[in-house]
Amino acid sequence: EAALEPGDRLTVIARSTGVRRTLTVAGVIGSDWVLNGPYVSVDAARAILGPDAVVSRYYVAVAPGTAPETVARELSARFLANGVDARPIASVVAERLAEQEGFFQLMQGYLALGLLIGIAGLGVVMVRAVRERRRQIGMLRAMGFGAGVVRAAFLVEAGYVALQGVLVGAALAIVTSYQLVTNSSAFGD
Repeated sequence: EAALEPGDRLTVIARSTGVRRTLTVAGVIGSDWVLNGPYVSVDAARAILGPDAVVSRYYVAVAPGTAPETVARELSARFLANGVDARPIASVVAERLAEQEGFFQLMQGYLALGLLIGIAGLGVVMVRAVRERRRQIGMLRAMGFGAGVVRAAFLVEAGYVALQGVLVGAALAIVTSYQLVTNSSAFGD
C-alpha cells in the first residue's frame, strides 16, 4: 500500500540549495520497473533545484519499423559528450527481470542443497539403524526370514521417514506460499 495518496501534500527540500517546496500528489504508480521516481514539471524541478537544473530523462518514440536498440545506440553515440545513456525500455525491464530471476535461481540452489543434505541425512540414519539392530536382524534371519524380507522392512521404514519429510515439507511450503501471496502487495487483489 502506498504511503502517499493522490491529493496529499508533501514538502520537498533540495539538499544542495536548501530550498523548500510544497507539492501535491497527483497520482501514485503501483510499480516502477524503469526507476522513474517522481514526475514533476520542468518548472517545479527548476524551482527546487535551481534555474540551471536540466531534465534528466526524455522518452523518444521511434518510427515504425525502426529498431529501438539502433536508435538508442545512435543517440548515445551522437550525444556522448552530453552524457546521454539511451536505452530501450524493453531492455531496462529485461534487466530488472534478470535480477529477479537470478535471485530465484539462488533460492533454487539453496533448496537443492537442502534436498541433498536431507537425502544424505536419511542415508546416515538408515545405516545407523541397520548397524544398531544387528542382533535383531540376526534373530529374524535365525527364525527363517529371508534377506529380501529384512531388506524390504528397512526400505519400508526409510520410505515412511521420507514420506513424513515430504508431507511436512509440502505443508510448510503451502503455508509459506499462502502467507507470501496474501500478505504481499506485489500480487495485487
